[in-house]
Formats: sequence, C-alpha cells, structure tokens
Amino acid sequence: MRAFLRRGLAALLLLLAARVSAQSTGQTVVIPAGAGASLGTTVAVARSVALRLASQGRKAQLAYPAPAVPVDAKAVKGKDKQAAAKLKRAQSAFEMMEYDKVKTLAEDALKLYKDLLKAGASTEGYVASLHLLAATAQLQGDAKESWKHMNDAFLFDQRPPSKKVFSPQVQEFYDQVKNEPPRKGTLTLSSTPPALVFFNGKLFGMARGKATIRAGLYLTRFYLPGYGSRLRWVRVEPNQDRPLGAELERDESPEEENVGELRQEVEAAEPGPATNQAVVDFGAEEVVVVTGGDGCAAQGSRCPVELRWAKEARWIKQGKAEHTVGRADDTAAVLLGERVKTVVTPPPTDPNPPVTPERTCAFDSDCGVKERCKGGRCLVPRRVTRTWWFWTLVGVGVAGITAAIVVPLTGPARPTIEVR
Repeated sequence: MRAFLRRGLAALLLLLAARVSAQSTGQTVVIPAGAGASLGTTVAVARSVALRLASQGRKAQLAYPAPAVPVDAKAVKGKDKQAAAKLKRAQSAFEMMEYDKVKTLAEDALKLYKDLLKAGASTEGYVASLHLLAATAQLQGDAKESWKHMNDAFLFDQRPPSKKVFSPQVQEFYDQVKNEPPRKGTLTLSSTPPALVFFNGKLFGMARGKATIRAGLYLTRFYLPGYGSRLRWVRVEPNQDRPLGAELERDESPEEENVGELRQEVEAAEPGPATNQAVVDFGAEEVVVVTGGDGCAAQGSRCPVELRWAKEARWIKQGKAEHTVGRADDTAAVLLGERVKTVVTPPPTDPNPPVTPERTCAFDSDCGVKERCKGGRCLVPRRVTRTWWFWTLVGVGVAGITAAIVVPLTGPARPTIEVR
C-alpha cells in the first residue's frame, strides 16, 4: 500500500512539475546535496556551477531545501492580528493622505511583522508595510527614507507594489530602485560549526569568508542539518564591512528528508518525487543536483563529485569529477563538460641539491668510460666545440678569409699600363 501511495505521489508531482515548467521563465536551480563533511564541498561546487550558468545568460539560482523555521507559537500569539490591524489602518490613512499617521502605523506594523518572520511565521505584511512607508516618504519629499524602504522591500520580495493601492509614480520609483546599480557592503561570515547561511531565505553559501552583497536589511539564517537555526536581522551598509557569526546548538530534528531522497535519485534512471518537488518549491524549470563523497573536507584531499541535470522529469546531463579543495571553479567546469585550461606547475627547486662526491684517481683506468684523470680527479673532458677559445678562433678565421676575398674586390681600380 505504501509503495502504491508513493507511485501515486510521484505521478502527481510529475504532472504538477510539468505545469510549473510550462509556465516557468526558464530558471535553473542548483542544489548542493552533500551529506556530512561533503556538504561544504558541494556548496562551493554548486555555487560555481550557478555562477557559470549565469555567465552564459541563464537564470541560475543556488538553493537548498532546508526545513522551514519552526513557528514559535508563544512569540506569534496575538501579534499577527495586531500587525494586520495596524497595516489596515495605515492603508486607510494613506487613502486619506494622512501621511504622518501612515508613518506611525506602518512602522508599528513593520516592527510586529519583523518579529513574526523571525518566529517562523509566513506573512506578506512585511513587504506591504515597507511599500507604504516608501510611498509616504516619497510623497513627503524624503528621498533617502523612500529609497531605504523600497530597497528593503525589493531585497525581500522582488514583486512590484500593488497597482490597486499605489499610483504609477510609485511603480516608476520601484523600477528606478530595481534597475540602478546597487550599492554594496560586506559581511565577514563565521559559524561554529561551519553552517549554511541564508539571506532573506536565499542560500548564499557556507558561513565563512566575506560576503559582498547589496546594501539593505536582511533576515539572516544559519542552518546545518542536526542543529538548531539561528536567525538575525542585519542591515548591510554601503562600503562598510561588519562581522556576522553564530554558534549553533545540537538539535534532535533529522536532516530534511528531501535532501536524502535527492542523493538517492541521482543514482536512479529518472528523477523522482524529491527532484520534482524542488521544481515546484523553487519555481524552476530545471534542477541541477550536486553530490559528493566522503572525505571532501580535508585540506588537500580529492573527492568524487557528481552532477545530474533534470528537466521535464528526466535527466538530460550527467557529470563526474575529482574535486580538490580550493578548485571549485575547475570542478564545476568539468562537471558541465567545459574545457579546463591545465596549468603545469614546475617541480619545486631543491634549495640544497645533493652534491656528488668527487672521485680521486692516479690513472685514466681509475675513472669511468667517458672520464679522464686530471689533477688527481675524475672529470668528463669538455668537447673542443664547447670551449670559448675554439669558437673565437673559428670567428677570427672566418673574418680573415672574408676580408681576403672582399677587400681586393672592393678596392680602387688600378691603372692599366700598356706596353707598346
């Protein structure tokens, strides 16, 4: 019975994935599915794969099917109704052009929605509050505040403001914020143990090194299978660097089931329910899964990495590579079937080369076949053609012969004496 239900679920997901694919904008989602120590490796390789696909003009996104943040019922209780009521009053005040009232109510609603999001609640009120604040600041002539709120809304959800609520002027301002070159800031990332880091629900990569991203407000999440998540609101300022770290505690919750199933489906002849569920969850047309073997975290180690590319419920591409730590871009190129320029590194020069001891002799018979005894030592005699004086003599001889031939031919003509 269980097998029958699984087959039925797989068929339903295949149908749903096909519908989503038909309506998709051609986005490719790249999922690192490494287990244990290989997770960091597959994240690095998958990130390079996504960047390579993006450089080819594809809409590629790095993603990971992490479980949703458990809802904190205590933190959510009552706040959702309070936030919705304040937002509704703010929208009514906006229609009446009571902009000071809008600002107060929308800011109160925004604060509540931020707490709700951090507690695991799913809500669109956060973005709606930001759109209200951006439109109000724009109408009041506060360009700096207007930009900040619209940019924060864009970072969280790239859908434009509602045309039913806002005028075309607000839509134009949204397009301006969206299309202008972004101002960027830097976060120095760290976590114990090494974990995944998400910005506004989108996977960035492993929490290590520096992340240079668009300035604005982010809900950051640190996550690792077997550990509890850490969430924090962080504002990234333009041209500034700030640290961002977290310490995770062990959690009894198991790894997300879909990730384990993805690893199994990579070995199968066709994609299964987990792959097709990723198509639905991420609104993608194609899914690229990257898996890795054990021992991929050790410095200098080499580990097998595999790529499977799914489209329309079938595998369309497969790649395998031996990955070396620090060479994620080369590994991605091999997995995608691209040529990799091989750089030949010369062997290191020994600063203390071994010295061959000289052999003493009395006669030539004491030395090797090509050696001669000179001054009590066995030496290989240099050929005459390899001595400087030989080539000097050759040069002088050639020059003398040339002069003897050329000078009589180029000298002044002698008078002809006739004898009568």
